[in-house]
Amino acid sequence: MYKMYKRDRERPAHLLPSRRQVENALGDLVPFANKLYHGNLKKPLGIATGLCILIQHVPKKNDGCYEAIYSFYFGDYGHLSVQGPYLTYEDFYVTVTGDFGVFAGAHDQAKL
Repeated sequence: MYKMYKRDRERPAHLLPSRRQVENALGDLVPFANKLYHGNLKKPLGIATGLCILIQHVPKKNDGCYEAIYSFYFGDYGHLSVQGPYLTYEDFYVTVTGDFGVFAGAHDQAKL
C-alpha cells in the first residue's frame, strides 16, 4: 500500500502556531489528507488523514521528530488508527491505537 499526494506538490505544509517566521519550531503542525493506493499504484484503496506535531528539530539533518496521529480509511472495510514518533530521516514504527470493520482486533505496530 502506498500513500500518495494528489494535486499538492508542496507537502508537507507547516502550520506555524504563532506569527513567527521560523520554520521547524517546536509545536509546528503538519495536517494531511492523502489517497492510499495498492502496491501497483493503480488501484485506489482509501484515504489517510492525520496530523504531525514537531517535537524535536534536528538541525544536523535539517529534519525532525514529530508525534504522528494517522487514520487509514478503507470505506466499507473499516479503518485503522495509529500513533507514534515520525522521524523524517529514517524508518519508523507507530502503535495501532484503534480499529473498526475488518481491522477489528488489530494490535501491535505498523511500519510507515
